[in-house]
Amino acid sequence: MEHMHDHRLHTFYTVATLKSFSAAAKALNITQPTVSFQIRQLESYYGTKLIDTHHHRVELTEAGKRVFAFAGKIRQLYYEMDQAVNSIVLNAANRILIGADAALGEYILPAIIGDFQTISQGLSVFLRIENSQKLLALVREEQIDLAIVGEKFDVENLTFLDFISDELVLIAAANSSYARLPEINPENFDDTPLILREEGSASRSLTLRALEDAGINTANLRQKLTLGSNEAVKRAVETGLGVAIVSRLVVMRELAQGSLKAVPIANMRIKRKFYFAYKASYYKETLVQRFIGFARAYNLEALRIYNA
Repeated sequence: MEHMHDHRLHTFYTVATLKSFSAAAKALNITQPTVSFQIRQLESYYGTKLIDTHHHRVELTEAGKRVFAFAGKIRQLYYEMDQAVNSIVLNAANRILIGADAALGEYILPAIIGDFQTISQGLSVFLRIENSQKLLALVREEQIDLAIVGEKFDVENLTFLDFISDELVLIAAANSSYARLPEINPENFDDTPLILREEGSASRSLTLRALEDAGINTANLRQKLTLGSNEAVKRAVETGLGVAIVSRLVVMRELAQGSLKAVPIANMRIKRKFYFAYKASYYKETLVQRFIGFARAYNLEALRIYNA
């Protein structure tokens, strides 16, 4: 360890170890008067002599021997602390913690993350799935490095960058009466059993806002269920419990297989964008921006079908 927290204690420890003021000055790259001054300061602090010099020999007093013993322990503790912190910093520099909306985190990001890790040797990427409000809180608290959310929020100290476009669609069970309709009129939503995501979900807030913009009093909606995941919503719709408005990204497989059907809403299209959100001037900002650049390029080349 190059320095202890208290330079006076470090100087004392060096003098006591080398048994020479001049040798300590040379080892510490300071002048001998500075060494003597720092020893006097330490002795003044404790109110007693710590070093006796007889015929140019350095001898520790009883108090000096105690200070020397504790200084050695303190020195070791600082070394262990440095090692522990450096280990954390090194590990942090080689990993990125990403949080995402379920639509992206479950259906789009795994492929992007896998390819990013392939070209980034030694880098670990961890993905956490949460709703948008929770993700932004995690970014602010620096528990994750980057969030990808389905709505742009006004959050202090966070930078938002566009990612990909998406559309929310109304889904119904393929064998339900709703699936046979050419379209659903927004005015009929009062009598339609609607399955929604939980509070804090971007898709929920966008759905309710779009319905309100269409003149629907959302307080009068026949809300059948509130569920905490896209998979739960899809399964509930498939069993005929109601209809739901979800990201097209999360139902592409079911639409292709025919277990669910997308039913147009008359005179309404609910479009949105996904955004990257991260703290400006964050210590891992360079790594975060590298992933963002890669994901954007990947989106343009391989995920073009998702852009609405």
